[in-house]
Amino acid sequence: HSKDQCFLVDWNILSYIADAASLQQDESVLEIGAGVGTLTRLLARRAGRVYAIENDPQLFTALRQELEGYDNVYLMFGDVLKLELPNVDVIVSNLPYSISAQITFKILDIPFKRAILMYQQEFARRMVAKPGSREYGRLSVAVQHRCRGRIIKKIPAGAFYPMPSVVSAVVELSKQFSPYTVLDEKLFSKFLECAFSQRRKRIKNALLSCRHSEISRGTWELLTSDDPSFQKILSMRAEQLSPKMLVDISNAISLSLQHLDYYGTESSTQ
Repeated sequence: HSKDQCFLVDWNILSYIADAASLQQDESVLEIGAGVGTLTRLLARRAGRVYAIENDPQLFTALRQELEGYDNVYLMFGDVLKLELPNVDVIVSNLPYSISAQITFKILDIPFKRAILMYQQEFARRMVAKPGSREYGRLSVAVQHRCRGRIIKKIPAGAFYPMPSVVSAVVELSKQFSPYTVLDEKLFSKFLECAFSQRRKRIKNALLSCRHSEISRGTWELLTSDDPSFQKILSMRAEQLSPKMLVDISNAISLSLQHLDYYGTESSTQ
């Protein structure tokens, strides 16, 4: 079986997860890492359509046999990080822990209404962490910028086979329209990387030593700005700033770059 896949075998918890998804008969659901289809069957009875992804060839064969009678289940074989994910209403998954971060960032980019996801408890705490806490970081900001998240249940290791060495947790995400606009999502992602890769540095210093050329290019105007509220934010560390404050800095860098590009191209054509 897959190296880091622990199968959820506790029937009460499987039912809890399927119920927590509050699936309607006209909704479609995505399950990542379907294993032998135990959770898939529960989802298929509640939803209109289930897309189930599995990457292990042996498990995929077993899955096909297990779900033969379900005509609303669509099986997808392959690596979730390489597959194009279908548009669905709900995502319900017991995720492979070794690629939790990559899968989460990928999920956040597709449209969905809500998600019920199982993670290692430590990872789940980082997703919902508040500014100023030890767990707050790039992941927290990326998740909270697009979703309302909360931990709804802790799952003991004994609920899995084979038994993992960690406690797990179920996270509920509700997709929300962000209360603020990010002018450039790619730049925002690079900015978060710079800001949080050097947690002990003030934002100002983290930006000065950032390796992404466009961020270095766009920060000069910002660092020399005489706006006192901005200077105050720049003197703080990333972990002290709310997602909204971080978006404000990223947007200021975007505007600065647009400004530079506009005047740069204009002066070069004269």
